[in-house]
Amino acid sequence: MEKEQNVQVAATSGEQDWFRMDLDSHADTCCVGSHVLIVNQTARTARVTPFLKSLGSVDKVPIVSAAIAYDDTKTGEVFVLVIHQALLFKEMKNCLLCPMQLRMNDVVVNERPKFLTTQPTQNDHAIIFTELLIPLDLHGVTSYFHGRKPTTEEYNNCNRLELTSPDPEWHPHDELFAEEEALHTNMFQDEPRHVLAVHDEEHFAQDLYEAHCVSALSSDHPRFKMTPEELAKTWSIGLSIAKKTLEATTQKAVRTVAYPTVERRWPTGDRPLRYRRLPHQVFHDNMKANVASLRGNKCCEIYATDFGWSRAFPMKKESDVHESLDLFLGRYGIPEALVSDNAKAYIGGDFRKKSKQAGIFCKLTDPYSPWQNRAEGEIREIKRLSGRWQVRSKSPRRLWDHSIELASLVRSHMALDLYKLQGQVPETVMMGQTADISFLCEFEWYSWVFYNDSLAVQFPDQKVVLGRYLGPTDPEVGSVLSAKILTSAGEIISRNTFRHLTDQELTCEDNRKERSLFDEKVGQRLGEPFKESELSTSFDVSVTTPEYEVYDDDETIPDLLPEIDDLVGSNEYDPEVYNGYITAEVLLPRGDQFKVGTVVKRKADGNGKPLGKSNDNPILDTRQYKVEFGDGDVLEYAANVIAENLYSSVNRDGQRSVIMDSIIDHKKDDKAMSKADAFIELKGKRIRRITTAGWKMCIQWKDGSTSWEHLKDLKESNPVHVAEYAVANSIDDEPAFAWWVPFTLKKKMSIIAKVKTRYL
Repeated sequence: MEKEQNVQVAATSGEQDWFRMDLDSHADTCCVGSHVLIVNQTARTARVTPFLKSLGSVDKVPIVSAAIAYDDTKTGEVFVLVIHQALLFKEMKNCLLCPMQLRMNDVVVNERPKFLTTQPTQNDHAIIFTELLIPLDLHGVTSYFHGRKPTTEEYNNCNRLELTSPDPEWHPHDELFAEEEALHTNMFQDEPRHVLAVHDEEHFAQDLYEAHCVSALSSDHPRFKMTPEELAKTWSIGLSIAKKTLEATTQKAVRTVAYPTVERRWPTGDRPLRYRRLPHQVFHDNMKANVASLRGNKCCEIYATDFGWSRAFPMKKESDVHESLDLFLGRYGIPEALVSDNAKAYIGGDFRKKSKQAGIFCKLTDPYSPWQNRAEGEIREIKRLSGRWQVRSKSPRRLWDHSIELASLVRSHMALDLYKLQGQVPETVMMGQTADISFLCEFEWYSWVFYNDSLAVQFPDQKVVLGRYLGPTDPEVGSVLSAKILTSAGEIISRNTFRHLTDQELTCEDNRKERSLFDEKVGQRLGEPFKESELSTSFDVSVTTPEYEVYDDDETIPDLLPEIDDLVGSNEYDPEVYNGYITAEVLLPRGDQFKVGTVVKRKADGNGKPLGKSNDNPILDTRQYKVEFGDGDVLEYAANVIAENLYSSVNRDGQRSVIMDSIIDHKKDDKAMSKADAFIELKGKRIRRITTAGWKMCIQWKDGSTSWEHLKDLKESNPVHVAEYAVANSIDDEPAFAWWVPFTLKKKMSIIAKVKTRYL
């Protein structure tokens, strides 16, 4: 009680210093008067225009950072509220707060008065921080709270809260706001928006405020914050050189100190200056695993673009995502925007704070709309590639995070068949310079290596030690060509001196025993290796590359639904409900190529009503659909376009043909014939057994998708491709490839010659 009384006395004694902080939704930028504490005056100015041209305009309104004091009537504590990127009108008596600018700084603004709320609480009609709740009062229909000018001592010592953010640069008429709103409401504006901007004669700002007729406040960002004359004087250079220098550079943090005594209190956020700028939008999402890695990681944050570039950052828990953002910004730069879902870790806390400090605009996808996040498709392909590696190499499950990191790097350096890449690799497009693959191309995942370890090995033992390759080291560790090596003790070290095992070492019996003992020790330390059957349970979604069974016309399948021909014309048939396009796979044009997409649902308006009407004639069908492609992108197509491409891409039996691009992997199961059983003795003759049972090849199709196909199907349609792959991967001596024998000698020798010319 005594504390509250002291506060009342203080407020009464300083009544002449109090002013109103009004919420004004008409103003698109916060406005302050000269009675506040000006902390920082930037070199930026604004041009201010009212909604009536006859009222005139104001040019070169200063943009400042200002501070006001707020006395908490409950605790008596003084809080200093800082308003960054505000317009300074010296004639204004009170301040105007733009609710949108506050909300973009994650400040909760509840404008609805308590008496208009059904069940009011203290959070209604209030501005809410984590540390403070400011109740709002009413002046007519305007919500406000009282503030005053803080002293220099209060500014330096009291708890300081930011009403608006200093970064990124505030653009109130940025089209991104409208795009985000349209994305979340499924409503698109067809007509252009007419926005009037704010400018003042001698008392124009005061007149606008008193009449409450401010329509908009639009910042005018000049090219030059520092004049050529000032730069020429500062650097002692010629005026012409100074002019050219200003034309060729930017000035994102030029500031003027308004109060030298508070200079030491300036924030140290200089991310926009320290990091390079990336002219691309980056998507990100979290990938969870059910297996804790050797480093204790249980999830992984994937940053990806819509042209195949990605980076993986393994983490112990999802809340560490802000630390992955630090690494991403430091290593690669600041993207144009970050797009994510509505996960709690993304919409608040340190991640949001660091994004704003770096000047990054954060965009959110619609709830339950994973196809809007392009990182989803990239995560799927990274998992599939990593899964094939781990199964083939029989690496321990607890090394999954290293494999994911390497798979992300490899895919970023692959010349994917994407229109945006124009024949380049994603790394080149992302970083703006030709990518180098020297640190990636020599060794495959979990391959055997010999590395130099002079410290761990004592004389007379050799300094060369056996290990397993896990990928290049992080950019902060070692040289560019250094790598992560797994030792027999189950530890991971960094080395830049290592090599492949020679053919003689691979076939040496002593070396085989050493490798077997190595795997046994690693298995005891890290656990069992990956099995293909475990891939789908080790991560949150299935990562196995799909296998498609050949369609058999002779099988009789009971009808689960009545035939469409029997329904047409009857009362039971409704073309809007019986939708034959949903779940259909269709080859559709994207850029200069055709990609396979799946029709996922009808397009609807803002009220959820499907757009368009069906028609018996597909050409006259006006329905619209959303089609999801393999890379996660979702585009809209009209029904007649889907019908045209659907009928043109299948044969009379409804089967679709896909062109093979290349063979990228292989595997065999227990049914595969061993080399020991490759021959049989028959009547004193040694005869080769010819069978491809148990062998499958992973095919990458022209549309970018991948699938496992039986070798028996490929050897008939693409014998040259299979032969090339077999020779390149040193599996041509396997019994499964004895189908070369039935070829005529001339045909077989021509294939061998072609393969050896290309690879050997």
